[in-house]
Amino acid sequence: MRKLLGGALLLALGALTALPAAAVETTPSSTAATTGAWHDLAVAIANEEQMQASSKRLLDAMMEQFAQDPDMAEMETEFPGMLQSFRSAMTPLIQSEIAHTTPLYRADLEALYRDKLSEPHAREATAFVTSPQFQRFLETYGKNARMRTTARDLIKTEQVTSDAILSDVRSSALQTSLQMDGADLRYMEEFYATEAGINFKALNPAKIEIDRKWANYVSPEASAQVVPLVLNAMIEHVGKTDPDTAAAMRENLAGLIEAGEEAVPAAQ
Repeated sequence: MRKLLGGALLLALGALTALPAAAVETTPSSTAATTGAWHDLAVAIANEEQMQASSKRLLDAMMEQFAQDPDMAEMETEFPGMLQSFRSAMTPLIQSEIAHTTPLYRADLEALYRDKLSEPHAREATAFVTSPQFQRFLETYGKNARMRTTARDLIKTEQVTSDAILSDVRSSALQTSLQMDGADLRYMEEFYATEAGINFKALNPAKIEIDRKWANYVSPEASAQVVPLVLNAMIEHVGKTDPDTAAAMRENLAGLIEAGEEAVPAAQ
């Protein structure tokens, strides 16, 4: 039993703590005033609601990957609901991080658009992404987005890669385009054929790199909280059906839990 718990613990911590694996700059690329057409475009593309939805899809995909691991599958059999306990423990922390990083991510997007798009083209792009047609596309895209490649690479390499993000985007976008209303699809095709649309679409590779940058960042405060969160969630869940094993785990892992908890105020 102890070997089983240890293997599952390493798997869970290895993936969940992979979120802050990359060392990235925590400030946006530009200090330009957040006003004007470029700011409006960045806000239209990256609002907190959309970011929260994306993080939820990634967490869903990570749970799917966990469930396929033999050690985690065995642990889920021994203690049904363990995966859900991990998810429940991590969700508030992830939501807090999204609220923290969304303005920084948005500022990087704004800097990109300010540098590469004229003001008229930025306004045309904003009108496009806020149109009912594109919003319907986003709604369907959200239902199709599974982020399995991103989650798989994250767990294997402890990094979100640009290639993984692009693979998931292309797969979901293709599936969505096949489900779209013909008029909506023509509307999008017509925009991307305009000068503004061509210039806007040409920025996709640079945007993917910005996505990768912020997907690999978690604040020091959140990073310090991950270990005690996961350990406590695991122990509490085991305790529901096996109090003796849970008590032994808490005693054996007390040092890790206390170290993590002490690191939180130090990082603030």
